[in-house]
Amino acid sequence: MTNTADSSRSERAAIVFSAGGIKFAVHAGVMVEMEKWKSGGQFWLERFPVLVGTSAGALSAALYACGTRPVTFVYSQTCSAIDR
Repeated sequence: MTNTADSSRSERAAIVFSAGGIKFAVHAGVMVEMEKWKSGGQFWLERFPVLVGTSAGALSAALYACGTRPVTFVYSQTCSAIDR
């Protein structure tokens, strides 16, 4: 059997977010820190053109892809917990 994959395609890096409500908070916290990291003059999170996730992870990916800053995720979760 031969490999039919196109070897000329470029590789892409992705961030993959897992499912689970509490992991949504973890994703946000880690991303807040990752926003500060730089590598080669470029912000580290900007190196990932592909964001994917399942369940709460998909929400994290969608919010970030739409331009919502991770610190906003953290703030909204804190306010929701205080309001209860």
